[in-house]
Amino acid sequence: MIKFIIKKAYLFCFIILGICDIHAQSNINFTQEELKWIEDHPVITSTNEVGWAPLDFNQSGEALGFSVDYLNLVAKKVGIKIEYKSGFTWSQILEKLKNKEIDIAQSIIYTP
Repeated sequence: MIKFIIKKAYLFCFIILGICDIHAQSNINFTQEELKWIEDHPVITSTNEVGWAPLDFNQSGEALGFSVDYLNLVAKKVGIKIEYKSGFTWSQILEKLKNKEIDIAQSIIYTP
C-alpha cells in the first residue's frame, strides 16, 4: 500500500512538472483538459511534516522547507493553491492519503 501511495505521489509531481516547465517562460500553454482540471481543483492539499528540516517542516503554523518552496513554485506556475496539513503521525498520513483526505504526500520515500 505504501509503495502504491508513493508511486501516486511521484506520478502527480511528474504530471505537474510536465504541465509546467519551470525553467521556461511564465506563459504556459495548457490543454483544455489541463485547464479544466485546474479549474476543478483550485486548492489541493499536501502533507507537511512537523520537523523534517530543511526539507519539510512547520514553524508557528507555517509550512516551510525546500520541498514546500518547490511545491509552492509549481503551484504558482500552474495557478493553484496548496493547503498544507500537518501534525499527523505517519500512520495517520497514510490513512488520510488512502481515504483521499490529502491529495499529495511530498518529501516521502519508501524504506524497509
